[in-house]
Amino acid sequence: MAVFLFPVYCLGWLLLLACSRAMNAPTPTYPQTVEVDLIFPRNETYAPVPLTPFVFAVQNFHVSKPLYLHFSYSVEQDPYIDAPSAGGHLYLDKANFSSSDPYFIYGWTPKLNNTEATWRFIWEWSAGNCSRSKNPVEPLEFGSVGRRNIIHFTTKNGAKQLDLVAATQDGTCDKSQAHTLNITEVLDVPSGTRYYNNQPLCPLLSTITPTPDPCGAKIDSAAASSISYAIQSSACIGGASPNVTCPPGVEPWSSARRTTEFSTGAVLLVATVAWLIHMI
Repeated sequence: MAVFLFPVYCLGWLLLLACSRAMNAPTPTYPQTVEVDLIFPRNETYAPVPLTPFVFAVQNFHVSKPLYLHFSYSVEQDPYIDAPSAGGHLYLDKANFSSSDPYFIYGWTPKLNNTEATWRFIWEWSAGNCSRSKNPVEPLEFGSVGRRNIIHFTTKNGAKQLDLVAATQDGTCDKSQAHTLNITEVLDVPSGTRYYNNQPLCPLLSTITPTPDPCGAKIDSAAASSISYAIQSSACIGGASPNVTCPPGVEPWSSARRTTEFSTGAVLLVATVAWLIHMI
């Protein structure tokens, strides 16, 4: 019983800390600049790893909710061959916007494991944008903005190990691909109007954007460990192939299948821990 109560106690303490920070979140004033950065991969050569991460950052995250930011990515060998490839979508609509800044969001794949190749990584971000309309019946016009980016990287046995901390250090961080969005105003969405995810607010963006500062998104050793733990836990519970070593406190999928209640609880626990990582 004591073994079970200890993580519950810690989880409760973390929730209390997270909620107290959320209550103290300031009300933003405008204009505000939001920046999106690609943290990993870079145009470099790395040793293959069982779980390759794809890490993005959002700076000035607490004012970005009306943007309804969305990331998508894909990775394939270059030149293209019919070989393992991966892709995904990352949404922020369920994120806690009172969390620490910058906010890191990430995907991963096991498909590059033990493969020496050059890879083409394509990533895109998109955000909502609106403007005032002269039509009294529909006073707002809704649209979107976005950017598509391409980067190449290589995996080779014996090359340097992936290091998220080193990727954001001075002298290296300025090589990150990055874009800014200039929110000049946030407009109320009229009742009954469907905006992205039925949000009550939408951003009015300027066509003039400040110069990005990717070095503002630093990853320290604690954040890197948290990202690694969340990815490894997700891969473990999800039954990634090839099999990965489960981190302490996380059961592999084969064990978690013993009961529906356990597997559901395990997923909830990992999701909660990942959420708390961003909160504090």
